[in-house]
Amino acid sequence: MTVPRQVLPGKLVCITRRCSERRFFLRPDRRLNELVAYLLAVGCEKFGLELLGVVVMSNHYHLAVHDRHGRHPAFTQWFNALLARAGNHLRRRTDAFWAVEQVNVAELADPEAVLDNLAYLAANPVEALAVRHGRDWPGLRTDPGDHLAARPRIVRRPKGFFRDESELPERATLRLVRPPTHAHLTTEAFAEELASRVDRLEAAHRRKAEEERAPFLGPGGVRRQPCHQRPVRAEPHGAGRVLRPQVIAQCKQARCGVLARIFTFRAAYAEALAAFAAGARDAIFPYGTWLHPRLHGARCHPPP
Repeated sequence: MTVPRQVLPGKLVCITRRCSERRFFLRPDRRLNELVAYLLAVGCEKFGLELLGVVVMSNHYHLAVHDRHGRHPAFTQWFNALLARAGNHLRRRTDAFWAVEQVNVAELADPEAVLDNLAYLAANPVEALAVRHGRDWPGLRTDPGDHLAARPRIVRRPKGFFRDESELPERATLRLVRPPTHAHLTTEAFAEELASRVDRLEAAHRRKAEEERAPFLGPGGVRRQPCHQRPVRAEPHGAGRVLRPQVIAQCKQARCGVLARIFTFRAAYAEALAAFAAGARDAIFPYGTWLHPRLHGARCHPPP
C-alpha cells in the first residue's frame, strides 16, 4: 500500500518520476521534447497547476508546480499515463515505462526551498555529468532566463500517437510563472537571483567533476545514448535506496511544522481507514484525503 498523502490547495510541490530500471526512455530528442512539452501544457491547464520549473532527464523528471486547487494527484495520473503510452509508442516498446515505486511529491515549505529547488532542477544535467552547462542540455529544461520571456510558448499536438480527431487540443500554451512566495520581487529581480544560484550550483558540480576526473558526456553524447541503456554509475545512496523527501525546507521551523501536519494527518487517516474497513461507512477522514472520497464516497472533515 502506498503512503497516504494530504493534498491541500495552494501548495508548492516538486513531483519526481523515475523510469523503469533507470533506463533512458526519456532520452531527449525533438519528438520526445515536443511530446513532454505538449502534455505538460495541456495538463497544467486541465488541472489548474502553475508551472514553476521542470527538467526532463534521460531517466526521470522533476516538476515544480503551484497546485492552486489541490489536484496534483489527478494531474500526475493523467500526465504519467499518457507520457508512458506515447513514450512507448515513440520508443517502439510495450513494457513498463515507469518504475514501480510511488511518485514522489515533496512540499516546498519556504521561499528559500523554492529557489533552491528551482536551481537544483536547472543544474541537474550538470550534476549528472551530462553537460558542462545546464543551458546545453538538449532536453526540456526551464532556465532562469525563461522567466524574462515576453510570451508563453505555444506547443502543437504531436503527430503519430495522437489521432487527428483527438479530444485533446491541437495547440496548447506552456506558461512559466513566478512562485507566489516571490510575488514581492519583479520578474527581473527573481530571474537574477535564480540565475545566480544556478551559476553557483553548476560551478560546484564542475569542480567536483574535475576533482574526481569525471568527464562530461556532452549534448551529442546524450543524444547518442540508446534508450534501453541505464547509467553506469550506481545510485549515490546504494541500490534501491533513493531519497524520497516529503518536505523540502531551509527553515527548521517550517520543516518541523509541515512534518507535524503530515504525521497528524497520517494518524487520523489510519484511524478512519481502520473504521471504514470494519464497515463504519460514516467514518470521517481527515481534510486533504484524496482517494477515498472520490473512489468510495467517504466523508472528509471540512477545511479548518
